[in-house]
Amino acid sequence: MARRLRDEPVTPRLLSEMLGISSAATTALIDRLADAGWVERVPFPGDRRSIVVRATIDEGSPARHLLAVRRSSVAASAARLGAAERRVVADFLGEVARGEQHQMERLRSREEGSRPA
Repeated sequence: MARRLRDEPVTPRLLSEMLGISSAATTALIDRLADAGWVERVPFPGDRRSIVVRATIDEGSPARHLLAVRRSSVAASAARLGAAERRVVADFLGEVARGEQHQMERLRSREEGSRPA
């Protein structure tokens, strides 16, 4: 999985920072995605001690097609909204994101509190 904007290799540490989750949660996530065949771990270019997480779903896969259809559907639906409606949707999604962030922070605090000192 390379970051599209800069084509920067995605390390577990970077993924953890991007998602705002602990390294343990990131490892568990990568494990689940790798077990499902969505990603693979490959050596970091120039540093074989580190790894990069790379998407394994090829361009013609049903999963990519489903994601493309969803993206297109969302874009078409959003284009039909007026400015006021877009604001309501954006506010709603922002509230959902803030709620999820709050829950993640609570989980992270609980996780850090349960670690042996």
